[in-house]
Amino acid sequence: MLPLELSLLEPPYHDVAPLVGRPPALGAIAVARADGPRGFSTEMATLLDRAPWTVPCVVLRPSSVTPSVLQRVWELPGQPAFVVVTQPGDRLLPAGILTAIANRPAPLTPLLVAYVVRRTGSVILGQSLDQIWAARDRSNDTTAERTIRYRLRRLGKYGRYDWIRIRRLIRAKVEGRNLTVEQRAQLVGTEARTLRGWIARYLGTTMKNFRAMAGWEWILETALRRGGFPLDQPGPAAARRQAEMVGA
Repeated sequence: MLPLELSLLEPPYHDVAPLVGRPPALGAIAVARADGPRGFSTEMATLLDRAPWTVPCVVLRPSSVTPSVLQRVWELPGQPAFVVVTQPGDRLLPAGILTAIANRPAPLTPLLVAYVVRRTGSVILGQSLDQIWAARDRSNDTTAERTIRYRLRRLGKYGRYDWIRIRRLIRAKVEGRNLTVEQRAQLVGTEARTLRGWIARYLGTTMKNFRAMAGWEWILETALRRGGFPLDQPGPAAARRQAEMVGA
């Protein structure tokens, strides 16, 4: 039997499976096969629009790597990963998919901000996070600092340092591959005990699960949910906001 054109790989990542009648779990990976010159169906974009926390992974054959297919891939929301196979019927092992996800470049601030804007519908929150995460030197601009603090108080229960810690958690996840807990903590300028505390506080999970889950998307999604932010129902308007923020 040929592999499904679109399938899901969910924690604990034992095997790909058909789409089911429920939202994908946090940490889920959507796997789309582009076996022909026309690429893949619109189901992938629909799924990512409905469940933005899902990590996109596109499986390509050399013959399907065409400008039109690549254009469709880059039009997908989020940060797609790629796997190349030689035969249409090649069985794709979960380990190969997870490696492709882990090999994605570290997400830049505009991509993370775009995700937050897409999910919350708040451009003001996005602008505030852009100022915080981009590490721009505003140490002498007390007015800007007060404005950011005021905005954050109105928008949710997270303050400036909460968002800095969440950003560090994403860095520890993405750039800390194959590192020990202590090395991950050093990477983000803290101690192992503190890092575990952040994972428990903002993500409600353990270091073991933090290391096992794929991607950075689930971290940002979980932080937003636990922070009590009202989240937008995903849809075309939200997707347009994300594209605008990435392109800004």
